[in-house]
Amino acid sequence: MTPAGTSPTNTARPPTAAQRDQVFPARPDQVREARRFLAAVLNGCPVANEAILCLSELVANSVLHSDSGKVGGTFTVRAEVHERDYVWIEVEDNGGPWDEHAHRGSRPHGLDIVNEIAAAWGIDGDQLTGWVVWARLDWPTPGPPHPASQAKGIASADNPARGRRTTTIIGPSQALTGLRDALAAHGIATTGLTLTRHNGKLHPEHGPAIGYHCGLYWWPARRLHASRPVYAIHDASDPAGAARRIVLHHQPVTPAEH
Repeated sequence: MTPAGTSPTNTARPPTAAQRDQVFPARPDQVREARRFLAAVLNGCPVANEAILCLSELVANSVLHSDSGKVGGTFTVRAEVHERDYVWIEVEDNGGPWDEHAHRGSRPHGLDIVNEIAAAWGIDGDQLTGWVVWARLDWPTPGPPHPASQAKGIASADNPARGRRTTTIIGPSQALTGLRDALAAHGIATTGLTLTRHNGKLHPEHGPAIGYHCGLYWWPARRLHASRPVYAIHDASDPAGAARRIVLHHQPVTPAEH
């Protein structure tokens, strides 16, 4: 799990949202209370059930796998409702080493469930000040999804028919080299790329870096929330298609007037 990045291109924030937050004792019985809290906040919201399910998993992780589970520990639930746009939920714990426990048994891991349901999600913070795990659930819209929204999120590209990840896994060097060439065809120059064994980043001459992870390109596309970016992702087996989407967000530096 990699914490969400920063420094996206700024855009206007949507209209003021209805915001609520509440602190809970970090005990297993408080998962139910957190669900009740969010149900009241999202009363009448079309994605309420999905948001409550995501919250249940995030709260359970906080209680079981963070320092919140120590004596006197707490967790904080925050929710924002951007009417007819999206719902934002987050759970903040008391920190500690990030421990993504493998789930024993047949039930999917909690964050796998969030990954399947949420349009985007991620992790901020650190083990000293506390972890914040957030999820964004988009308001449903009539008709087929917009092409730019068919591959959203931190760690999933959606198949509109099933909502599951469909990617071809290739290596970071091949993926980022192909994307570099595809961007060059659109007049976007890059200054280099950085690689690790399984991940990498391509650095455009102007604008934020473009990442690669597990067969997916990702880049900060817009800022719907005040402090955290929304990422676009795209199957790395299609660098030309990714380049066409990236061009929409690429903003070259305007030469200074003399």
